[in-house]
This record gives sequence, structure tokens and C-alpha cells, in this order.
Amino acid sequence: MSRYTNTIGTSLSAEEVAGVTSQYLRGEGFELSVIDGQQVWKKGMGLLTAPQMILVGIVPGSVRVEAWIKFALLPGVYVGEMGLDGFFGAIPKQALKSRVKELEKRLG
Repeated sequence: MSRYTNTIGTSLSAEEVAGVTSQYLRGEGFELSVIDGQQVWKKGMGLLTAPQMILVGIVPGSVRVEAWIKFALLPGVYVGEMGLDGFFGAIPKQALKSRVKELEKRLG
């Protein structure tokens, strides 16, 4: 499955979007990491806590939110990614989906 992606309109400036995103996601236990050259919010490290990823792209007048779960063979050994739909990994997907919806609500 592919990543969840959504572009929402916002009246917030780029600095405000970054501040709202940082405050909310840090409060939810996410850390800012650089993965494949992109700054991504990440929570979790391996099999027991499936790594949850959120990418927030800021464009004037809108925000693009991407979210996915990395599929790990071992902690730190990722072999693919899953979107937020589907039965496999339903519990972490649902947790990530609710966080993404709350973030979008705060940004919109």
C-alpha cells in the first residue's frame, strides 16, 4: 500500500505550521529525523513498536501531510512501508491515523 497523502489549505505561515507541528508531534512522542534526505517525524524503532512516520511539507497557502508505517524485519532494518488502510498492522495504523487527523485539524 502507498503512503497516506493529503493537501490541506491553511492560513498559517510556514513558521506557524512548523511550530504547531513540532509542539503536537513532540507531545505525542515523535522525534525529528533525517531519512533519505528528508526531515521526517518518527516514532518507534522496530518490531514491537512499528516505526510511524509523518512528513509535513509546507507550500504557501497549503500543507501536504504524508504518513506511513515502516515494515521492519529487525529494529532499524526496514524493508518497506505501509499506508494507513488495510488489516495488516491495524492497531499501529489506527493510532497513526488518529494522530494525523488531529494534526490536520490543528493545521487547517
